[in-house]
Amino acid sequence: MNIRDLASNILQKSEDFADVLSACRTLLKHHSLAEKTREYLDNRISSHYQDVFGFGYFPNNENINILTDLVPENKLRNLGLLYNKKTNDSDCMININVGFLNHHNLIIINSIFSLSQDFSFSFIFIWMFLYWMRTI
Repeated sequence: MNIRDLASNILQKSEDFADVLSACRTLLKHHSLAEKTREYLDNRISSHYQDVFGFGYFPNNENINILTDLVPENKLRNLGLLYNKKTNDSDCMININVGFLNHHNLIIINSIFSLSQDFSFSFIFIWMFLYWMRTI
């Protein structure tokens, strides 16, 4: 892979992450499943800083369909945020969708990079961090 292909790939992944992160923000602000998470956040941080840091809601495995209604499954899989897991169901094996952030419903989108307003860089950083976490 040459440098142009690599740059194009990173930019595509950053755009895909932008779609996912936007969906997670929408879920946090408007979906009933995120109500307890919203209350938790509202009791700890002002709405101004919630916007600055860009909090979002990543649903658990039982409710991952609310995210896949907003973002295509293949996009989540390509980003490493969703994968299949084989499990026993009575007498047969079934595949279930598992979210990479299953046990981490409250996510921070912009973190320290919001100060620089370089959102593409923050998405690239998040992607690189998640990729690194999967390799250790």
